[in-house]
Parts: sequence; C-alpha cells; structure tokens
Amino acid sequence: MQPIPNSPYRLKRRANRNRFVEILTVSLFAIAFMLLGMGATFWIMRSQSAFGPTPTPTATQEPIATETPNVPATVAMEDMLTQVAYTAAQATFAFQALGANQTATAQALIAAAQPQSPLAAETNVVLLPSISAGGEQPANPAGEQPTSVAMLPIISAPQGESPLATPTETLLPGITVVETPTETPTLLPTETPTFTPEPPTATATATLFTVTNLTSRVVSEGGAPLYPGIGSVYTAAVTKPKEDTSLRLQGRSETGEWLNVSDNGALYWTRYAFVRPQGNAVPQGAPSGSVGDDVRWLPVVGVTTNPQPVATPVQALPAPDEYSQFLHDLNNSGMVPQLPGSYISFDRLGGSEAGGTYYAPLMVVGEKIYAANGDRKLYAIGKTDGTQRWVIDIGDEVRQSPTVVGANIYLATQNGTIVSILDQGNSAAQQWTRQIPNSSPITAIKTVGNKLFVGMNEAGINKLYVIDRSNGSLIKNRPFNGTMLAPAIAGNTIYVAGQQLSAQDVDNIDITLWQLNPNSGVTTPPVFVYPGQKAIAELFFADGGGQIHVLNAHTGEDKMTINGVAGAKFINVTTDYIVATGDSFVRIFARNDGHQTYNLPIGMGVVTALVSGNRLLVVQGDGQILLINLAAGQQVPFAQRPVSLLAAPAVSGLDLFIPGSDRFIYVVRGGQ
Repeated sequence: MQPIPNSPYRLKRRANRNRFVEILTVSLFAIAFMLLGMGATFWIMRSQSAFGPTPTPTATQEPIATETPNVPATVAMEDMLTQVAYTAAQATFAFQALGANQTATAQALIAAAQPQSPLAAETNVVLLPSISAGGEQPANPAGEQPTSVAMLPIISAPQGESPLATPTETLLPGITVVETPTETPTLLPTETPTFTPEPPTATATATLFTVTNLTSRVVSEGGAPLYPGIGSVYTAAVTKPKEDTSLRLQGRSETGEWLNVSDNGALYWTRYAFVRPQGNAVPQGAPSGSVGDDVRWLPVVGVTTNPQPVATPVQALPAPDEYSQFLHDLNNSGMVPQLPGSYISFDRLGGSEAGGTYYAPLMVVGEKIYAANGDRKLYAIGKTDGTQRWVIDIGDEVRQSPTVVGANIYLATQNGTIVSILDQGNSAAQQWTRQIPNSSPITAIKTVGNKLFVGMNEAGINKLYVIDRSNGSLIKNRPFNGTMLAPAIAGNTIYVAGQQLSAQDVDNIDITLWQLNPNSGVTTPPVFVYPGQKAIAELFFADGGGQIHVLNAHTGEDKMTINGVAGAKFINVTTDYIVATGDSFVRIFARNDGHQTYNLPIGMGVVTALVSGNRLLVVQGDGQILLINLAAGQQVPFAQRPVSLLAAPAVSGLDLFIPGSDRFIYVVRGGQ
C-alpha cells in the first residue's frame, strides 16, 4: 500500500535490520524443541507408560536365513499318523497274533490299514511297543483307556519329531501300548464332562514277540492226555505222558487254554492245566521284564485236523443292544458296550402289568424284554413302545436268571422244571420241559453250544446239571460241596464257585482241571478276563475272608491277592481297575498292583453292578441308581427312584429296564 502525502496516518519508515540473525535464532529454537520432543517420546516408550502393560515390539536384527521345518507338512503328517494308528488298531480286532505267525488274512488287514496317499508306496509298517523298566504305572486321572497297539508307518522325514503319548497300562510283561497325540474317533457316544470316554470292548492283545517252541514238563499226577484236536470229545492218544515227562510246546490256542505239543514227532493238543513251561531262558530281543517260561510268547496256531465229533463251540458275545444272560455274558464280566452319562427320565411300560411281582432278572433281545413274573407267566414286552407282545403260562414261579439264545428262552422254575420256550413273533410255544424231582434252581442258567448249565439243589445236595438244550434230555450232573454261584464259562472250561472253586471240562464235567478251597468259600460269581496282566488269562473272585484273588485262569495259580472286601457280592474288571461292590460299599483298586484308589459308601441291597469303560452302574433294591466314574471315584446318583425291585435290571443301549416290585416294568432313559 502506498502512503498518502501529508496524511496523519502516514507510515513511518523502519530502520534496516539483520534478518539472518533472526532466522538463525528461530531455527535453533525449533531444533531444540524437536530434540526435546524426541527424547521425551523415547523415554515414554522405554517406560511403557504410553501404551499400558502391553509390550511394544522393537526392531531386531534380522537373523541369518536358515532352512526351517515345513510346519504345515509336519502337522499333516502327524494327522495322517493318527488316522493310520486308528485304522490299524481296528484291524487288530480281526487277528490274534503278529510276528512269526501272521496269516494271509492278518497281512491283508495290515495292508488295508495303510494310508491312501503318495507316500503309501514308500511306507513300511512297524509295531512300536513301549518298553517299560517295571515299577508302578502312573495313574490316569482322565480315566482314558489305552488303545490297541498302534501300527505306524516309517516315513523318512527328518524335520522334527512326532510326540507320543505317555504309555498307559501294561498288558504283557514289559510291553506297553502307545497312544497317538491327537484325539482319535470314538466308537461310542460323545462323553459328558462328568465322565471319561469309553473304549471299545477289550480284545486280545497282539503278541509282538514269539518263540518257535518252549520246553515244558507234565505237572498233572494223572499225566497229560493228548488229543488230535482241541477238546476232550476227541479220542486221546494211546500214549499219555506221565508226570515230569518233558514235552516240547509248539504253539497255543488264542487264550492259551490249549497248547500244541510235539510227542515223538507227532503234534497233539493238551491243556495248559496239565503242563508248565520250565527251564526256558529269556530269548534275545525279548521286551524288558519278560520271563522265558511264558506261554504268551508261543505263536497262535490253528487246528490242523478236523476229527469228529466236534467239540462244544464257544458262544459269541451278545449283540450290542442285547442283554441275554446273567451278568451279560458267559464270562460273568458284567461289561456292557455302553453306559449313559446320566439318566434323564423314567417311564412305566403300560403293557407290562402282571398279576404278581417280577422276581427274576430281565432279559432283552432284539426289540423285546422277556420277564418271568410271580404269577407263573412269561411276558414279552416291546422295549420301545412298552406294549405286550405275548404272554405264556409256564406253570410255576421263576426266580433265577433265564437265558435267551436267538428265539429260544430257557427258564428253571422253583419246582425244579427246566422249560424251553420258542418266541414265534406275536405268540410263543413251549418246546419241552425237564423235571428234576425234589429240586430247585440255585444259579442262573448258562448255555454254550447245545448244553444248558444250571445249579440245582436236589434233596439238600447242590449239583451242576448239564441239559441238552435241543430236547431237554439229561447229559450229566455232578455234586459240588457247599453253596453254588453262577458259573463262568470260557472256551472249553466252566468255573464252578461255591465252597470250593474248580475248573471243569465243558465237554465232560467229571474232568477236574484244578481246584481250590478259598477261605470261607467264594462270595462273588467268578469273572474270566482275557487278555490278562499277571497271566495270559485271569480269573477274579472274592472269598469269605474279604480277599480278592487274581488267578491264572488255566492253572489256578494265585497271581495277586487284595485285602479289604469283606461282604463283596460282585467283582468287575476293567482295563485299569478291579471293583468290588457290596451291600454298603464300592471299593476300587488299581489292576496293575492292587492298591486301593477309592472307597465309596453306598446304600444297602445291591442287586447288580455293571461296567463300561471306566464307568460303573450300581442298582440297589430300593431303586437307587448310581453312576460312578472309577477314575475319579465320583458318584452321580439318580435323583428320583422309580420303584423298588427284587431282581436285576437289564441294559440295552443307553436305557435301563427295571423289574418293579409293583407288577410293572420301568424304563429309565439314558442320555449322553
């Protein structure tokens, strides 16, 4: 703007100043403030006061580039190994032993278990036993069950290791099974938080180590009969090796009940009860803790001849949803395929109303419940809809457990009559009856092959009767001292318990294999278990002196004794535990060494005890239902008692069927 001449607002002319000094001064101040700001920022970041507790990442020197593992490939490989182990474990159900005695079928199953991937052509199979140096096995707090021995592929992959799970229970001397680190698919319902997952039904453990033969000697005073096939029905060889005679063992049956022997160049079969391995060194390469005189190391061999007559066949286990005999199976195991995590409701089956009390244990086969009532009739009730399918008069009360084979129901009435009933769908017909005078039944009926076995009190003498189930004719009977409990049957042996405990030949009950006189007799039905831990097969029972005995089932040798179970009524055995149940207690013991893990007080009047995995079901006479986690010792009582009962219930799937004392049958619905 130009100034106006002579105006009062005329601007004064400024004096000339050094502007360089001003610019320099301002610049220095700006630089100083900037340096102060940067210092303050650096101090705040170092003290973490600007961003709270979360650390701020700082730049670091980049490391020298090195070759790193292929993590996605490693994870994929571990997942594949898990699937291979699971598939292979299922395949082991189909064969009995591995190693030197593999059959073509077993090898085909192993081949089928290989992963279908580009690696398959370069993958070999190896059995991975975990060798244990002995000592107590660690407890499994989660209650998880060991899997079968896994067959894992050998894959050339140098990048890192695939971790393995901690070994669990030892099934053979010095051999432990191995679990893969990731969860495998379950064959049973998903577990609730209260309980641990249930494993499949126990099966024979594959023998990872075999020997070609063992030296043995005859221990039976009467010598060792030699048969051309498995079973005493065959004609024994003329030569009968006497006591202390040396025999060469070449192989065994699956459970070790029968041993294949060489005598003067010929091969025969004899029972393990008559001979013992002796003087055999531990072979090179055997697992740690092994002993040389162990029949488990013999290969499983088949019968090379097929002579006549045919020995009594071994009966298959009941179908998964069936409860066809006392304590579920011939072994008296009380082991059912599954038990629920809780019971959610109960209902009265309307078509089950009868004229009296249900005194006999229930049976469930197919879609029907079979129930004998105090009104002298047998009822068939639909297990789903509860309707009455048919009813038939059987002439007298039934209080002991019947047995069902297919469409045939066998009962023993209180007046000593054995009755065979045929289920014809919507009706039933009596096939035959067998009257045993002056007698009444004292045990549940067991059936195998064409034979029915039942204990009878005949004129004050307790006898085991063998009846032909096709026509009711008497095959044989034999007296036994003292009381009698439900026998256990395994292979060609029947275990008769009472004042004495004896192992008898199924095809000829006059042949005694071994006999014991327990302290004050036997108080629980004997339980046969295969495979065993202390022996190839084991027999469990409690005596009147309050002890649990674990025997070699084939020889009667006592392998372990556990105290503190006076008054026990049932013994149950799982992979990890031995359980004794009495009228007021449940006591849980570790199966490997017998130490007590839990002692649980319960109410009075236990009528049954069943197991599945690490779950125990206890039902009492007042209707109280208990579900117990064996690994945690935890009780889950059923909140509402449906009805009191005088006989054992039956399990089918997740449901429990109860024979009520009020003329009805009840179903307690289970949930996962």
